[in-house]
Amino acid sequence: MLKYCLLTAILLVLTSIGYSQENYQQGCITFYNNDTLHGLIDYRNWDNNPSVITFKHGLSSASKQYKSGEIREFRVAYDVYVSAIVTYDASPLQPDRLTYDVEPKLRTDTVFLLTLVNGNKCLYYLKNHQDKIRFFIWKDNTFEELVYRKYLVKTEKAERVIMPNLKYKFQLIVYLQDCPSAKESADKAGYNSQSLIKLFKTYQGCIPTSVDYIKKPDKMKMEMGIHLGMTATSVKFKGDKYSPMVGTRFPVSLDASAGLYFDLVKPRNRGRWSFYNGLFYDSYRLKGDFNDHFSAHYYSVYSTNINLTYIRLHTMLRYRYQLKNMSLLFNGGMSNSLQISSENKLNDKRYMYGSLADEYNSKALDDLKTYDYGIIIGSGIRYGRFSAEVRFETGQGPASSRAFNAHSSTWYLLAGYCLN
Repeated sequence: MLKYCLLTAILLVLTSIGYSQENYQQGCITFYNNDTLHGLIDYRNWDNNPSVITFKHGLSSASKQYKSGEIREFRVAYDVYVSAIVTYDASPLQPDRLTYDVEPKLRTDTVFLLTLVNGNKCLYYLKNHQDKIRFFIWKDNTFEELVYRKYLVKTEKAERVIMPNLKYKFQLIVYLQDCPSAKESADKAGYNSQSLIKLFKTYQGCIPTSVDYIKKPDKMKMEMGIHLGMTATSVKFKGDKYSPMVGTRFPVSLDASAGLYFDLVKPRNRGRWSFYNGLFYDSYRLKGDFNDHFSAHYYSVYSTNINLTYIRLHTMLRYRYQLKNMSLLFNGGMSNSLQISSENKLNDKRYMYGSLADEYNSKALDDLKTYDYGIIIGSGIRYGRFSAEVRFETGQGPASSRAFNAHSSTWYLLAGYCLN
């Protein structure tokens, strides 16, 4: 029951708090008449370009929202956004959504563009609700989209082939034509921020006065740390009730756990989302007895002793909810486990009229699995470099056979420390 409460709590928090946090930082807004107001802007380190921002003069002042088109630009946390009326191609880029339509699906909108390069030659970035990344240049007093799209074509053998339209390379060659080295590099430029900024730096090398601002590229942050804690593991076998594994009620196994983790933090959205991988060393023991009565005077006592040690890889998507001095952690993903050592014993003592008649020793599980996988969820709290987490993992169990199926459940209580 507790595991379902944990899962429900995680889902409710993620759906309700995603963008509810305020984060006011020093910034300024500039109107079309060149008047500038300095104050505080609610900075969300946006992944998608914002369509509206919240500004106030001071912490105790009333806030006011400004939509794109109402102000010329705003600056906050080394980011510069400009209002722009843009026409862009709304055709999808995802392979499963491509069509045979060669013509672009043009759409006009008023947006905030993120400035990547500013000067005589300008480069802007846009990612909206469609999650499609677009780039624009300032040319002939208008914002011109750098065109990159894909569509489907059929070959003579009626095969579907994805055909790219790389018009943006030609546009850049023309735009940067007064720099021979930039023209040459434009044909090799990829449609991403890092490659395009590098191209404009090449142009700046030809004409140093052409660029007065280049945004530093957003980089993924890698965090490395250690985990120490305890596990509580229970394994249930279902099937033939006369099987010793099904008949035995194994108590919860309490054991130590230790691990090393790597957390790749996505740069935008204030580092809320990250891709977590944790490598753990842990174990559990199944120990118990089962009495099987064949008759009133003839019965067997089965004693099971299974001790398994694993290397586990927790691969999870992590969300961080930032508070003033700490952050809440919410995780979900998969667990992959490799068994590295095992003890697998079954003792069968047979009694007749109260006396030991015979004794046998064998394997408790004939088909012990060396690999297991499962689903893992969890939540926790982080303060500075220190963290504490609770996780729940459900897996396939150590073995299965015609006589029974197994299911394992593990609770983790972990303390963590970030090394960098």
